[in-house]
Amino acid sequence: MSEQTVNCKTVKGRAAEQFSRFLCAFLAVFVLLSAAPFGPIAEAVTQSDINKLKQQQTQISSSKKAIQNKISAIQNDKSQALNRKALIEQQIEYIRQELAVTNNLIAQLDQQITDKTAELDAAIAEEARYEELFYERVRDMEETGTVKYWAVLFNSKDFSDLLDQMNAISEIMAFDNRVMDDLATARAAVADAKTQLEAARVDQQTAKKSLEANNQELKQQQAAVNALMKEIEEKESDYKDQFSTLENESSDISKELKAAERLYAQQLAAQKAAQQGSGGGATLTGSGGFIWPLPGYTTVNSPYGWRTHPITGNRNFHTGVDIPAPSGTRIIAAKAGTVIISTFNSSYGNYVVIAHPDSSRTLYAHMKSRAASAGDSVNQSSVIGYVGTTGSSTGNHLHFEVWTGNSSSTRVDPMRFF
Repeated sequence: MSEQTVNCKTVKGRAAEQFSRFLCAFLAVFVLLSAAPFGPIAEAVTQSDINKLKQQQTQISSSKKAIQNKISAIQNDKSQALNRKALIEQQIEYIRQELAVTNNLIAQLDQQITDKTAELDAAIAEEARYEELFYERVRDMEETGTVKYWAVLFNSKDFSDLLDQMNAISEIMAFDNRVMDDLATARAAVADAKTQLEAARVDQQTAKKSLEANNQELKQQQAAVNALMKEIEEKESDYKDQFSTLENESSDISKELKAAERLYAQQLAAQKAAQQGSGGGATLTGSGGFIWPLPGYTTVNSPYGWRTHPITGNRNFHTGVDIPAPSGTRIIAAKAGTVIISTFNSSYGNYVVIAHPDSSRTLYAHMKSRAASAGDSVNQSSVIGYVGTTGSSTGNHLHFEVWTGNSSSTRVDPMRFF
């Protein structure tokens, strides 16, 4: 029934006049109420986002347990110290992944709490608005009452006027029912918003406890690696065979490289050539556009080529150069390009391979941790990781390789470019 169909001056008698005034006020409120928005505030963070991060946490935790089982199996076997070192380093890598996911989860939960707080405030305001309207309608119903409704009907001047008044009364009763329903909905929305906000706060506290536990676990595992390193250094001769085994795990690396090259070839057509940045004042720039990957540390203690392995005593071919530097020293990209591998391997430890626009490749191994992921475009001098001694290594250094093509068979002496 539209406002135009109600003629507030057609109703006669005192009761009819009161009803007429009420009806006009009712219609004004009805129009305003209909125009007011009602419903939850759109969330910036969805529960699906939170659930995906929780699922990642579960998957990483499962991988950590599998590695821990392997470590436990050889815990007391002195001949397996190097294997334990490699497994613990892999465990550390999973912990770092878990830390990243947990930090992301906490950030998402912080945002969700902000969103839910705003939603709760809006729901409480909506509840108060409907509550006030409900009490106003109750007072009007107490004042008007059934008797006055009947008086309005009996004072109708003709049958057509009677139908109009009956329709008006029906509209008011339907409106009153709607007010009560909307008040119930608003109260339910407040209760739901409170529940969701509390759940988000519980998740946040759980995530923060998990973050604290992960940091503690990382310290413990790093201490375990340091203790093993000390043991290995004191008894190098006892681990010659193990070092040889780790050094010869090139087949696994070759598989990783081939898979990465196939993926890179598929993506190359869609990628823009990375813009080449400029190196800092402490870097060395070589021919072919390369810069030194460890600014400030230029000593090479193991060159490219045939050598006698410092631990095993075996004659082998060293495929890159070893540059010693303190643990945590920044490693930079020698040239702009696309990261095609960023992973952990028992031989190379944490390592990164960058494909460059001229089809050359650079490899950076034994990192303490990686700062670039596969698929990242990096500028020359971008930080891609930090010096460490992961994998087949007993001292902090960077193992650096340069390839002229997309195959490890194209390795050349990096020093020819510097």
